Amino acid sequence: MHINLTWFHLKKVWKLTIPLQTLLIIFLFVFRSVQAFNIQTGLVSELPKFVTIFAPIYEEVIFRGLCLAMFLKYFNRNKAIILSSLIFGLWHLKNSTHLSNFALLYQVSYAMFLIGPILAYITIKTKTIWPGIILHYVNNIISSLIPII
Repeated sequence: MHINLTWFHLKKVWKLTIPLQTLLIIFLFVFRSVQAFNIQTGLVSELPKFVTIFAPIYEEVIFRGLCLAMFLKYFNRNKAIILSSLIFGLWHLKNSTHLSNFALLYQVSYAMFLIGPILAYITIKTKTIWPGIILHYVNNIISSLIPII
C-alpha cells in the first residue's frame, strides 16, 4: 500500500504500517501540544526530549507536508507560503510557558518570517519535505547552541 500526499510519500517501513505512522505523527504533535500548554499528565515530565528529537519531522509533515500542500490547492504559491508560515509561527506560541516575552516574540517572528518561508520554498522547489527536515534539525541545533556561545 502506498499513499501519495503532495510532498511526501508514506510507505510501510519495517513494522510501521501507514496507519501506525500516521498515529505516531498525530501522537507526537498532540503530546507536544499538551506538554507545551503545561497540562500535567503522567507522560509530560517523562518524554520531552524524546518528543523534541522528532519535532522537525512531525512539524515538517504537518506544516509543509499537509498545510502548505492544502494551501497550494486553493491559493497561489506566495500566499500558500505566507499562510503556512503564519501558522508555523503561531505554533511556536506553545513555548510561552518557558520563554521570556522577548524570547517568545523572537522565536515566533523568526519561525513566521524567516525559517517558515525558507522551509516552504525549499519544499516547493524540491517537491519533498526531507531537505526541510534536515534544515529544520540544523536550525534547531544551532539555535540551541546560541545561548551556550
